[in-house]
Amino acid sequence: MNRRHAVTVITRFTLVGAFVAALANAAPTAWAQTGNYPNRPVKMILPHGPGTSPDVVARLLAERLGQALGQAV
Repeated sequence: MNRRHAVTVITRFTLVGAFVAALANAAPTAWAQTGNYPNRPVKMILPHGPGTSPDVVARLLAERLGQALGQAV
């Protein structure tokens, strides 16, 4: 087996392994969801101070998201 073929085989196994791991991770999450989510207020945490540009944008997004979810954000 030459080096190029070995690298190709290892890359293939790595990609297949990553795909299987992602699939295994996604399955339990889908089963855990309920129809009435979110059932309590959603918190947005920003690493910026109040009154800064990111805070203003987050407040606007929180208002629209709250209307879409029917829940306080």
